[in-house]
Amino acid sequence: MNESYFNEGADMASIESNRKASLKQAQLEAKGIASGAQSQMNTIKRPSLIGTGLQIGAAGVQGYTSYKIAKDSAKSQ
Repeated sequence: MNESYFNEGADMASIESNRKASLKQAQLEAKGIASGAQSQMNTIKRPSLIGTGLQIGAAGVQGYTSYKIAKDSAKSQ
């Protein structure tokens, strides 16, 4: 009878240990997934403010040039 109580106590301790290990494993897997997602987001290239400003400026110059050419062409006709 005492042996069955001893085994029950050992079994309960083993079950609790397994539960804690499973919980720890799930937490580590969640951290791994989050790290992988962050790593993928870090590889996305974001435009710089300077690059964006230069593109806007170049579009403005191109638009002005096209306007000037059209205006000069209309004058000469």
